[in-house]
Amino acid sequence: MTDMEKRAAAAKFSADWKGRGDEKQETQRFWMELLTKVFGVDGSAAITFEVPVKLDHTSFIDGYIESTRVLIEQKGRT
Repeated sequence: MTDMEKRAAAAKFSADWKGRGDEKQETQRFWMELLTKVFGVDGSAAITFEVPVKLDHTSFIDGYIESTRVLIEQKGRT
């Protein structure tokens, strides 16, 4: 994907998601679409959702991208 194609895809993605963003219902779809449509990455192979982490209790992060060691904790619009 060229730089221009990425910019156009990012603008379309942003427009498609404007006014949306329910954390519980749309987190996985948001990240799969972002990875696939904007970055050209196979989202299903790149990200794992609801990964347990051990703090003083067991909690869950919304997503984890192992290849880049990115932890995702997404919050809704409100």
